[in-house]
Amino acid sequence: MSYIIKTGTPANSSIKPPGFEWGGSDSAGHARGHLLGNQLGGLGDDPRNLVAFYQNPTNHPVMSGFEVRRAVEFGQTVSYTSTSIYQGDSLVPSRVTISAQGSGGFSLDVTVLNRKLGERSVTYVYLEKLTTILKTPKRTYNIGNNHEWEEYQKKYNCEFPSEYKKFINAYGTGCISDFLWILTPFESNEEINIFHRAEIMYASYNYMKDLFPGEYNYSIYPEEGGLLPWGYTDNGDELYFKLTNETVVVFGARYSDFYEYDMGMVEFLYKLFMKKIKCNAFPVSFIDGVLKYNSIKI
Repeated sequence: MSYIIKTGTPANSSIKPPGFEWGGSDSAGHARGHLLGNQLGGLGDDPRNLVAFYQNPTNHPVMSGFEVRRAVEFGQTVSYTSTSIYQGDSLVPSRVTISAQGSGGFSLDVTVLNRKLGERSVTYVYLEKLTTILKTPKRTYNIGNNHEWEEYQKKYNCEFPSEYKKFINAYGTGCISDFLWILTPFESNEEINIFHRAEIMYASYNYMKDLFPGEYNYSIYPEEGGLLPWGYTDNGDELYFKLTNETVVVFGARYSDFYEYDMGMVEFLYKLFMKKIKCNAFPVSFIDGVLKYNSIKI
């Protein structure tokens, strides 16, 4: 379908998108957000084009800040796609992916998180940054919902770090560049189930710790302050976080070296791929190669 700029219409106030809460002092602060913007010809009386956005900052200024209209005004024909992504059983999208390609070279590929003003924690900041260099997959699998997270935390008596939960919710089951596998509690396959894989990793670590007790000083879950794994590489490197403070710990293959980073998982990945930090456990080809999240349905 073709759209012409300046022919769009404002959101019809009689339309209530799924999950939308009406105004008032106790409301969620939702706006009727256009997936295809008014300024781009998007229709405000088409319920298919309206979703519940948080008015500030998602609907304005974030969603209004992209330069698609400028490309069109300069003569480019732009192919534009905007897709709302939902987490668990929520009726309000957790994020929106926008992709646009112009006939004259214009290109846009972004993910916008749908969140309230004031929720911009370190986790959100670095997740937004990470999605600009490691695109979220078009289809995600086994992302879980709040109830499922709570059930696993009760079952295993642990609190998963917030950055880890946000990452799984955004990316789902998969691996980074066919090299770094992300563990998850929502997958039954033993190779990527966080607790099944942990048993294998712990057995190896404890074996080495028994042989060389002075060189292996980390405790492991469920000990207090213990490590819980969140990933491993095809080379045998292991990635953990401390449950007490979300610090990332990397064990080089065959426990050749140990690296510790005072930051969460998402911040670690972003800074690693942006070369703001270095981890000698990983090959240069992984850091410098084409980044891609391989979504996996098992």
